[in-house]
Amino acid sequence: MTALLAIADDQPVFHLMQLFDLDDLNPADIDGIEIHPCASEYENGKLLFTEQCHPDVAQSYGVFFHLKTGGLTCIADCADANIARHTAKCLSRITGVLVYD
Repeated sequence: MTALLAIADDQPVFHLMQLFDLDDLNPADIDGIEIHPCASEYENGKLLFTEQCHPDVAQSYGVFFHLKTGGLTCIADCADANIARHTAKCLSRITGVLVYD
């Protein structure tokens, strides 16, 4: 897995996840883009898992493609909700798929 990292003022803004070969991405397989607050659990500095959570305890916001076959694929991890919304809108323009909040 590779990730593209955007940085502003030496702080991470978002990671654009490349969980698949972008040449294989077919916008016809995506029926929505979603944004969810997320929290991660670590042990000894190692990431155990990341899951959706209540906005009050969010450590980041994920942007997900909702697949027509079911399920979500995380496409970006964002530092806050505003960056996630902007990222989702950009992905929506690229793919032609609607963003669902």
